[in-house]
Amino acid sequence: MKRLTLLILYILTCTWGFVQAQDGVVDSLKRLTVTSQEDTAKVNLLISLGQAYEYSLPDSAAYFYGQARELSEKLNYPAGIVRYNTNYISILLAKGELDAALLLCLEALQLCEQYRLSDLQMASALANTGLVYQSKEDFTKAIEYDLQAIPLLEKLKRYDMLSTINGNLMDIYRKLKQPDKALEFARRSLDDARQIDNPQMTGAALINLGVAYQSLHQWKEALQYQREGYDIGLHINDIGIQMIALINIGDISVKTNAEPDDYIATYQKVLPLAESFSHHEAKYQALYGIAYGTFAKRRYAEAEAQAKAILEAASEDNIKNISLNAITLLRDIANATGRHALAQQYALSGDSIETQLHGEELQKNIQELETKYDVEKNRAEVLEQKLLVEQKSIETQQQRFWLIVSAVFIILLLLLMLAVFRSYRHRQLLNKKAMEAMQAEHESVRLKSLLEGQSQERQRIAQEMHDDMGTELTSLLYLIRSLQEKNPTSEKLLRSTQSLTKKMNEIIWAMNPEQDTLENLIAYMRQHIAETLDNAGLEYAFAMTDPLPDMPLKQVFRRNIYLVTKEAVHNIVRHAHASRVNIDIQVTGELRISIRDNGVGISPEKTNRFGNGLKNMQQRMTQIKGTFEITSGGGGTCAAMRAPLNV
Repeated sequence: MKRLTLLILYILTCTWGFVQAQDGVVDSLKRLTVTSQEDTAKVNLLISLGQAYEYSLPDSAAYFYGQARELSEKLNYPAGIVRYNTNYISILLAKGELDAALLLCLEALQLCEQYRLSDLQMASALANTGLVYQSKEDFTKAIEYDLQAIPLLEKLKRYDMLSTINGNLMDIYRKLKQPDKALEFARRSLDDARQIDNPQMTGAALINLGVAYQSLHQWKEALQYQREGYDIGLHINDIGIQMIALINIGDISVKTNAEPDDYIATYQKVLPLAESFSHHEAKYQALYGIAYGTFAKRRYAEAEAQAKAILEAASEDNIKNISLNAITLLRDIANATGRHALAQQYALSGDSIETQLHGEELQKNIQELETKYDVEKNRAEVLEQKLLVEQKSIETQQQRFWLIVSAVFIILLLLLMLAVFRSYRHRQLLNKKAMEAMQAEHESVRLKSLLEGQSQERQRIAQEMHDDMGTELTSLLYLIRSLQEKNPTSEKLLRSTQSLTKKMNEIIWAMNPEQDTLENLIAYMRQHIAETLDNAGLEYAFAMTDPLPDMPLKQVFRRNIYLVTKEAVHNIVRHAHASRVNIDIQVTGELRISIRDNGVGISPEKTNRFGNGLKNMQQRMTQIKGTFEITSGGGGTCAAMRAPLNV
């Protein structure tokens, strides 16, 4: 049976942690990113905001990480780019995009070397590169980068990061069939975890040490450390530690020919843990262990039914190693009950799955070679580009010399001609130009004063609403939440206050002249649409013009566009019975937004179900010389709006 290690493959950030996505923390970070200047501090704020969303709203996390990258490039801030790379690869690894993650790791290493960044940033970049290679099962490269990171982390006394890297090295050497090396690094991982007194990390290290002893067939020591890890998991209520420790304890019991009832009871404890953890492979391994124990007790009919159920579920989830185990057990049951022809059929099915597994392994090796080729090709292209840049620089310097000589001659000639012309026209135009200049200056001062007055008044109103009403509403929220006894009235009051706070924030955003840009409008819309759809449990995807043009917008344009898109999304949540929403935002000479769902659709005669909402949406688009229409067909509804940007 397959042994499981508790390798929590951390993304090694420079702060070695993340911000919890609590409402108060997130709101504070959002306000700071809006009001802060575009400097390196804002880069770190955007990274922290992305970390807050990473485990709940990965799409929003990716957006804020991208903003941090853009600002870092604008500021020429290499440490910010490295922080972006370090955090964004966690999203790529979760999606299985290993090649893209590897390119970011290599870029981070290059920046660390080029700009001589801190030892901690270099160690994090090295460890993350080793992690990606380990995920790609290129173990030689993974070991190379992990071993380079260890001396830097020992110098910094970062025992948390050391424990994780040594645990990863233990798993690598176990897979390379070097159990002595695996045991050495497992012991190091446990020593490092105990240096910082971290129960979760200590529990993981104990389980990994037990697995290392299992590889050496030292069952007594293996069982001891698995049980110690399980006890820690119980103490800190860590489901993952409990689940994997129990699976390994059951595996040891099977290998040491313990009583079937003992390891059946162990595997039965795994099932509720695997269900709560949504870990299908652990669930199927536990079910397989129970079926194997039933077979060992010679209850063949019951064991056969269990094995068939496991095979069906594992095949549906495409977990081939579990499917192979189930087929092997069915073969053994058929042989034990004298059905040798059936046993032969199961043996052939098992050979087919083994062939598929070997084929997948071969495909991985081919992909690794292709990735290495692409990386080397990219490096060669970078060197070639540098040579071309240097060559062009020399040619540009030569051309610049002759251009300067020519420009000086032309300027002297133009100055001479200009002097003659001005002497001829000076007296005729002097009075006229003076008068026009005075009028233009007076008009410019008047318009500037008017615009500044309007902007200051909007800023003052928004600030007073934020400072006075915002403070009072926040206090009211905390007072309501502090009520000891929950009742319907307090719940309604809480929801009304939260709704009022959200609407006030929207009004403040609409009035704030600092938000009068297309980029800020799209960012604000994207953030609120994502939150609404995530809260409703709907899948969604954004597509938009990139990059967005830098242009100012009027307040009424921003507010109307935002309210129409907000109402369209709310209608989908309330009425569409949809499971997915696609939002497409395109900017050409005008702003085009389409919001399409896969719901039940709507016929033209039933549009009155929205009441005055549809009329209000059409009126708002008319105010900004735009259009709004709803179409239905093809399994869903599409709300489309368009408006000229020069309104």
